Amino acid sequence: MSVSPSELHRPCPILVINLAGSTVRWQKVSAALEAVGLTFERHEASDGRLLSATEIAQLAPWNPAAFFKPLSPGEVGCCLSHVSVAERIIREGWERTLVLEDDFLLADNFVARLKDLLAVPGPPADLIKIEGALRGGERVAETPGGQQLYRHRRPPSRTAAQL
Repeated sequence: MSVSPSELHRPCPILVINLAGSTVRWQKVSAALEAVGLTFERHEASDGRLLSATEIAQLAPWNPAAFFKPLSPGEVGCCLSHVSVAERIIREGWERTLVLEDDFLLADNFVARLKDLLAVPGPPADLIKIEGALRGGERVAETPGGQQLYRHRRPPSRTAAQL
């Protein structure tokens, strides 16, 4: 089923985080999004492998109380990529933006579920994680289509898809 962005109840920008050299991943995710009729934009990822050990230590000092291990260069780059996306969202004044990493897999009903999430009444949530399994949290809302939204006790891990 192909649904154009104009058919979404509350269309939003879609940004896909992708490293400059990851052309195969870019081609794969582009094809997946085009197949369901969504328009999107590539957001160049920060490559943490290009950072020096000193830069990594300054950007992500290891805190054993917060993390079980020091962040890898790739994880630091991932974090920097999401920070630059957040800065862009603020700069552009976008109320809602779908942020995808280039390793996502779309569910067959993705567009319908996105439309359902965008139809939630009231002010938008600060962040909706739309991938992974639920592990705890307080149920705070339900979409018109019956999707459950939870507030987690701590920030969720993984960042492949967020609204």
